Amino acid sequence: MPSRDSKYYFGRLNIVSAYEEEKKQFLEHGLNSGVLISERNYTWGFFEIESVVEQDDYLSGFLVKYRPLDPEQFVNTETREIEEQEIRNRITAKLRFFLHIRTGIIAYQVVSQINEKSFRENFAKLLEASYNNLFIDAEVQAINQEESFFEAVKSFDSIAKVSIYLHPSNPSSRDIWKRVDERFKNLGLESYTEVYKLKADRSNLDIEGDEEINSKLHMASDGYGKAKVRGKKDGEYETVTTGDNPIEAEVENSVENTERPQEILKQILPTFRSLFNRIRG
Repeated sequence: MPSRDSKYYFGRLNIVSAYEEEKKQFLEHGLNSGVLISERNYTWGFFEIESVVEQDDYLSGFLVKYRPLDPEQFVNTETREIEEQEIRNRITAKLRFFLHIRTGIIAYQVVSQINEKSFRENFAKLLEASYNNLFIDAEVQAINQEESFFEAVKSFDSIAKVSIYLHPSNPSSRDIWKRVDERFKNLGLESYTEVYKLKADRSNLDIEGDEEINSKLHMASDGYGKAKVRGKKDGEYETVTTGDNPIEAEVENSVENTERPQEILKQILPTFRSLFNRIRG
């Protein structure tokens, strides 16, 4: 049976930092710092970072999860005994990524050993650790399949709660949320959080015609934060979030296995370009 093509998810790297380096230099320093973080019996790090130019500047590399010491059993055919030895730095999983420097849009592999959320969290932790966790706040937020999120919201019979968390954009604003974004920047906000909760004596939080709320939901869906909507459908409460259906692209295994970043990037460039156009729209 032929193996499945390699799947990439898309998100956005959001950084708030007091450092004044150029963006490319800042990211290259962070990804090449050699800093490692440990969690339980595993260690995480960035490896094989390189610059890739395909009409624009990208950084490519691997987020690697490995075990510093991994006991392994083997048979000794001479003594007929089962013995054990320690294998050093055994890779549990490695996820290739491509980071578009100008927009912060990032494409990253997903494998069974590391889920999508774990990649986003550990990528951000490593980048912060590369600057000693000082004067930097990093997050990777999923870029959602826009239609699926808003269709799910519209399918609710009633809405009880809306939670929104946002970052100001960098570098550009989309028309549908440009006014909100400019307000954040004028106020000098690092992040913004708001919650709309239905009164006990009301049956529905009517957000369909509210331009302000919908512009913020679109901003979160574009990867500048996250949003969560809780509503009732067929008598049962459900919750949908902007991270439920991230944008995906596939790379043919024959290309992925070449280990040539330039060729791999070419297969997911159409998705990058569609996201560039979406943000400009």
